[in-house]
Amino acid sequence: IILTHAGKFHNDDCLAVATMMMVHSYLPRSNRCRMKEYTTSKDYIIIDVGGIYDPENDKFDHHQDGCNETYNEKSAVPLASAGMVWKKYGCHLIEDGDPRKLEYVYDRLFKAVDAQDNGLIIEDKPMFQVEHMNPSWDSSSDGDYEFRKAVEIYQILLRSVIERAEAESRSASILNEAIWSDLSQGDILVLPQYIPWMSQIGNDHTFKLCVFPDKSSGDWRISTIPQDVTVKFGPN
Repeated sequence: IILTHAGKFHNDDCLAVATMMMVHSYLPRSNRCRMKEYTTSKDYIIIDVGGIYDPENDKFDHHQDGCNETYNEKSAVPLASAGMVWKKYGCHLIEDGDPRKLEYVYDRLFKAVDAQDNGLIIEDKPMFQVEHMNPSWDSSSDGDYEFRKAVEIYQILLRSVIERAEAESRSASILNEAIWSDLSQGDILVLPQYIPWMSQIGNDHTFKLCVFPDKSSGDWRISTIPQDVTVKFGPN
């Protein structure tokens, strides 16, 4: 059983629980409480409560002093419980465990949630402000129903971002093959099919033009290749 804190829920605990429930699809439910005898128990997966970060024993809290874990050496954002869960279990949701895909999902969904829950201000904002789903002050609801609905929304978002990571990886592979293909020569890159090449190509190349079939009509198009393009996966 997954256990997280009672009371007002946030993006962090909702995304962490959503991730864990996708990893352990057999788990029957998640509960919410703050009682110490439960939050320190070895019988529960503990998320965002309990004051312990011990991923080996499925304890994922970040509120204790000295907890400065980050996703990797490049990240300056301390992990909240969502990022902690993804760091350990993300490889179970990415079919081949590709680190680039894992980092892509973290950067586009988890990183902003971690930053927000740790009180940091970064350019990217969480995709969804789950706090608005909490019951109003005079509601008779304990928030459990609303919490479950928020978790369901985050499961939908996570599945979508994972699929986007898989799609970006597929397009990066096609681009890499095209770069080394005999069809691409000199300043001209020739793609065999439409892919989102502009976000993939980076700057480590000599191409100035890209020729590719239009996604809708199939007619061939030509485009200049801008400099300083943001790289998502990039060719190998």
